[in-house]
Amino acid sequence: MGAEINAEQAQHLVFTYGTLKRGQPNHHILTNHKNGAATLVGTARTLKKWPLVLVSSYEIPCLLPREDLGHKVSGEVYAVDDRMLETLDCLESHPDVYVRKQEDVVLKSSQPHSANPNAEDNPLSGTSPSTEPGERLKTWIYFVRKVERKHLSLPFVPFYAQRVAYPTFTGEKEESLQFLDKEFKPIAADDSCHREQA
Repeated sequence: MGAEINAEQAQHLVFTYGTLKRGQPNHHILTNHKNGAATLVGTARTLKKWPLVLVSSYEIPCLLPREDLGHKVSGEVYAVDDRMLETLDCLESHPDVYVRKQEDVVLKSSQPHSANPNAEDNPLSGTSPSTEPGERLKTWIYFVRKVERKHLSLPFVPFYAQRVAYPTFTGEKEESLQFLDKEFKPIAADDSCHREQA
């Protein structure tokens, strides 16, 4: 059964450009009702150019907050509830490793449907904003917090496609921090994102 959402509960638009997209290793986090609700709004690209780089042997996708470098990045827009936004913040170790910032994207296609194939159980199903291809949307985007010189020397890519096998994540912040600590950089854990395991 899906998470219950009050009608007044805020809906947030999030632009995903990496492992959360359909067919990528962390997409299951968007489809798990225990994490909250998510509805695909459509495919999109950023209005501005940003440098998207792949870091470490796992090719972790990192969007660098350096406007007008790189490419207009392609990805997917999801309408998510408060609980899912909190889950995504934990996965992205916000604000320790990635920071969430609002930026404009342009829809390439409008395909509203649930991130979960069992749409009738998704409380946000059918409630995503009315959208049209070419429409401009203000969305949350996760940018890497600290840009290092070596990041700017990496190739900038216009989209992410998994080429390296990832470990499976549940969206727990401690788990994400352990992986990022090993593969990306050391950070202190924050237990505000721990959830009971079912």
